[in-house]
Amino acid sequence: MRKAIEEAVNVFKNSIQSKGFSVLVLNAPTGYGKTVAGPLLYKACSDTGICYRAIHVFPLRSIVRDFYLCKLLGSLIEFLDESTASSIRNICGDSVASQELANVVKSLGLAVDDVAYQMGEVLGYECTRKAPLFDARYIVSTADSFFYNLFRIPVTEIFSSKKHYAIPRLRIYTGFVYFDEAHMIVEESDEESKMFTLFLHSLSILKAMRTPTVLASATLPAKLIDEVARRVGDAVAVVMLGARSEKSGNRVVVEDKEFADAVASISWCTELRSKEEAVRIAIDAASSYRVFVGCDTIKNAINRFRILATKLGEEEVVMLNGLMTRGDRAKSLEKLRKAKVLVATSVAEAGIDTSFDVLITDGARIPSLVQRSGRVCRYIDKKCEEARIYIVKEFASQELISFVNKHNNICWRLPFDYGGYVGYQRLVDMWTEPRTDSVLEGVLYRLAYPLYVSPQLIKSELQKIGGALTRSILAEVTLVDDLSMLSSFTVEKLYMNSLSLDLEKVIRLYEKGCIATAVAYSVVDDGRVVNVEDIAKSDRYKELLRRVVEEKWRRGLSYFKLVESLAKNDMRLTFILRSDCYRPGEGIVALV
Repeated sequence: MRKAIEEAVNVFKNSIQSKGFSVLVLNAPTGYGKTVAGPLLYKACSDTGICYRAIHVFPLRSIVRDFYLCKLLGSLIEFLDESTASSIRNICGDSVASQELANVVKSLGLAVDDVAYQMGEVLGYECTRKAPLFDARYIVSTADSFFYNLFRIPVTEIFSSKKHYAIPRLRIYTGFVYFDEAHMIVEESDEESKMFTLFLHSLSILKAMRTPTVLASATLPAKLIDEVARRVGDAVAVVMLGARSEKSGNRVVVEDKEFADAVASISWCTELRSKEEAVRIAIDAASSYRVFVGCDTIKNAINRFRILATKLGEEEVVMLNGLMTRGDRAKSLEKLRKAKVLVATSVAEAGIDTSFDVLITDGARIPSLVQRSGRVCRYIDKKCEEARIYIVKEFASQELISFVNKHNNICWRLPFDYGGYVGYQRLVDMWTEPRTDSVLEGVLYRLAYPLYVSPQLIKSELQKIGGALTRSILAEVTLVDDLSMLSSFTVEKLYMNSLSLDLEKVIRLYEKGCIATAVAYSVVDDGRVVNVEDIAKSDRYKELLRRVVEEKWRRGLSYFKLVESLAKNDMRLTFILRSDCYRPGEGIVALV
């Protein structure tokens, strides 16, 4: 166990024992072992007898999927049937749980049925368990699902006239909450941030209910840590890695010489290059090294992918982005095991446990740059002599360009100066705190603080913010050539042929002629898709669908009414994507 993780566990446990409650901030570099820290800190909390379950919160569905399948079920793989275990190994590859993590999970006494996930999609594997009411002992949840359940909008009853919100809410209060990759929850670029507002109000509620809570990240800005301390007060404890061990008030800096020396022994080289030079470097480096091309936009990613695939061959280059079906993404992850180059957006910044030798990256978002750099020479216990980081000038912030011009000796794996290298924390601390969303704040106060709120009030408050509590309304989109084929699908096949998209992106696809129609369907107990209905032709639903597509001012509310109407008949909704708007291995090219 790394020293800062060990110290964090001790600080957290002592704080709970002395105060009955704690909020811990764990700021440690990428690749330091924060994945293991979640179950370890849960064990520390559980051992004190004041929390029953863990709710491990991630910002992205892709990370929820990987952590649940590869880390939790991967830790219990010996208890799965051979077919399921084989599927987990195939899905996860090198990302399957380490022996250290497996030992921690087993020490908690967790069985396969004790671990579950919650997000706005269904994992179509036989061994998986979804827990929208947070009724497992270790739940991996998206931030969106967590916030809905916390603020009295249970995810199973968003569209229902009844709201049994007390059940998941009390399970949060009696548990342990671990915000993993916490920087991504508050990284919205909008001046008024919904997620930042939800995050701060969540901390206030968790403090009031004395629910042990942890925030973990490699890139937490000092201003954010200060804001957390201001809201939580003397119950907060901060543990971070530093050049020397010291303690000041509620802040503990831990020296981990073994880790720092190993990282500093790598020759770190950072250069600014033009976009044309960056492509040439990727082509040349791929002959001898594994290359990660990190992109801030899907447009940049697809452009670079096409150039590199043409030059190096399609088998040597892999794409990952948020516009790919789940099946396509799975194929890319399988292909990544042998490919020389990965081209990816932010979906690869966390949750993909793979090491590269060279990084070529955009630099508009500093946390993304640090996270991507954590994939270079990732395994410090293995030989890696040189880490080369090339930043594309045309897509880098001016602050980053100035910093690199001033300091060309940057170590992207240490937040502090060490061994002749400059750490990355001062770049992270350039973060500009977004304003809270004043309209959402009023809604949250009215939802969270009365002892009772009626379903009618919840519906009314949601209407004030366009029907969505979090960043956007998500809709399911399915890629299928022939609508009649859906009746032969299993729910797993449907899941793999689909992806979740922001509703506004679905409308853009409508405008481009890329949505063939919208269909409703049911799923029976054996996993077959049945009762497929084209709702664009349905007298019951076509008017609501028209409002979703054509009437922007009430689009969100119309969408929720449509889903609610379908749910009453035990039916689900998906939009059918035309195949000529999708390119295998790249995603929905019509949106680029």
